[in-house]
Amino acid sequence: MTADPSKPIEQWQAFDVSDPNTKKIEFARGELEPEMPYYVKVAAIGPEGEGVSSESIPFDTVSGGDNLS
Repeated sequence: MTADPSKPIEQWQAFDVSDPNTKKIEFARGELEPEMPYYVKVAAIGPEGEGVSSESIPFDTVSGGDNLS
C-alpha cells in the first residue's frame, strides 16, 4: 500500500494475510491520513515465491466522524 503509486514496489507497505478467506484489512483510526488517496496491489505467495502483482487499486480515505463500517 502506498500514497504514491510511482514508488518502486519495494517501497510499498506490505501486509501478510495468512487466512485465504480474509477479504479485508482494517485500519484503526489514525493509521491512515484522512482525505488521502491510497493504492494497493495484491499478490499471492506460495511455495514457489510471490506471484504476479495485480494492477494498482485506488481508494480514498474519508475525514473523521462516526465509524462507517
